Amino acid sequence: MPTSFARIKLRKPPYPDPVGTAAYFLIQSSHRETVFLLQAGIIRDAYNQPSDNDGDCLLTPALVRDWAVESIIQGAWMREYHQWEVATKTYFDGHHVRNGNSSVNWRKPAQGSPSTHVAKVIEQLATFSATVPAEILDALDHHRLRVNEAKHRTDYYATEDELRELFSAVAAFWDALDPQEEFTPPNADDMRAKKFIFPRPSASYEPPCDSNR
Repeated sequence: MPTSFARIKLRKPPYPDPVGTAAYFLIQSSHRETVFLLQAGIIRDAYNQPSDNDGDCLLTPALVRDWAVESIIQGAWMREYHQWEVATKTYFDGHHVRNGNSSVNWRKPAQGSPSTHVAKVIEQLATFSATVPAEILDALDHHRLRVNEAKHRTDYYATEDELRELFSAVAAFWDALDPQEEFTPPNADDMRAKKFIFPRPSASYEPPCDSNR
C-alpha cells in the first residue's frame, strides 16, 4: 500500500548513489554556469584584441563579439530555466517512488490560479513537508515569466546579470532542499553486487604473512 502523503519525506537514493539528490542537480547547474560564462568571457577577450579591420566592413569584430555573447547568454538563460523545470520533475518523482508512491501527474493543474510549474513545485514541497524560502520561488517565477515572454518577442534579450540571477536562484533552491533530505542506508545486496561489501572469509582463510613480525 502506498505511504500516506502526510508522512512521506524527502529521501535520498540508497547510499552511495548521488543521482536524483538536490546536491546532484546543484552540481549540474553549477557546471553549466561555469561553461556558459567561460564561453562568453573567452569571446569577449578574443574580440577585444586589436583588429586589422579597415572600418569599411559592416560586420566589425565588436559586432561579432556582441552578437556571439548575446546568443550565448540568451540561450543559456532560457535553457537553465527549462533545465530547472525538468530537474524538479525528476527530483520529486524520484522521492515519490522511494516513498512507495507513483510518480507525479505533472499535467494535472495546480490548485488555485495560475497553474504554473512553480505552483506545482510549491505543492510538492508541501507534500513532503519541505520548505524553500519564498524569495527564491518568487525569483524563479520571475524568470519563468520573462522566459515565456522572450519566446514570443524578437526584442527581449536577457542580460548577463539576469543569467547570473537565475543561476543563483536555482542554486539556492537546491541548496535549501539538500539538508532536508533523509539519508537512505545502502542496500546490502546491491552493495555486494557492486563489490562495496565483501563476503566474510571462510574458516580456512589464512591472512598473509606479516614480514615485520
